[in-house]
Formats: sequence, structure tokens, C-alpha cells
Amino acid sequence: MGLREVSGTASQKAENGRFRRIVAATDGSEDAQRATRVAIDLAKREGAELLIVSAVAWATGVNGSSADVVGGVRALTEYHDYARTEAKEVLRKATALAKASGVEAEGVLLDRATSAVQMITEFAKKEGADLIVVGTRGLSGFKKLLPGSVSSGIATHAPCSVLVVR
Repeated sequence: MGLREVSGTASQKAENGRFRRIVAATDGSEDAQRATRVAIDLAKREGAELLIVSAVAWATGVNGSSADVVGGVRALTEYHDYARTEAKEVLRKATALAKASGVEAEGVLLDRATSAVQMITEFAKKEGADLIVVGTRGLSGFKKLLPGSVSSGIATHAPCSVLVVR
């Protein structure tokens, strides 16, 4: 699998209603897996390039005393390392599924995202995506939280069309 990592932060439009470049955003949740399968099917049907992305959040600060900060930073760093490992595995599985379906896909890790919405929409703009495919709910921390917040944010701020899959 090709895996690209993007840290930090030429849009094109679909020609004749056809998608040339599709971004599938995934966190490994059930809805995201369904969205990835839809993106793979669309890419195959359209002959489009498929980029599968996963954004890894990065906490910007820790509250507490200096002793808590040191322990907190260590815990956040360990969680970030764990989240990166998990995201890479999600991307590996998603790109393998695409390949098994006859679609070449690149996995892209969007690292140190303070906002998954911002990272995904900026990536889609930079890559000239015609379509972003995302699930309705994702994983947030250790459990599902704030249903639809990322998909809603992407739909609101995307530089291209968005398909939200249930």
C-alpha cells in the first residue's frame, strides 16, 4: 500500500458530471467502512483516482499543575502514537479492499489535525478532489460521540461535492 503522511495544511471540477478524483475519509467506524466501499465502487465505475484519508487528532494543550502537565503530555503523546498506528491499519485495510476490488487507491494519513474537518477539506482542495465520501457517524475518542459533526462540517466547508453515506 502506498501511504502518504500529511502534516499541516487547485481545485478542479468534475467534467461532464464524472468524478476524476475521489477522497474517502475514514476512521474505521462502521459508517466510514460503508462510505469507503461506496467510494471504491464509484471510483471503479468512474475510472477515478481514489485517495483514502484518515485524520489523527492532536491535542493542543493540557490543563493542570506542572506535574500533571508532564504526565498529561506523556499520556497525550502515547495516545497520539496509538491513534497513528490505528489510522495506518485502517488505511491499510481500506486500500487492500480497494485493490481487491480492482481499484488502485492511495492511503493518506493526515497527521496532527486540530480539526478533522479542516484537514480533510483542505486536503481535498489541495488535491483537486471532485468528491468527498464520508460516513454519517464516526469514532470520536474511545466511543461514538457527537454524531454527524465531522460529516456535517465537511458538507458545509468542502470545496467540492460531498456524499454522506448511511
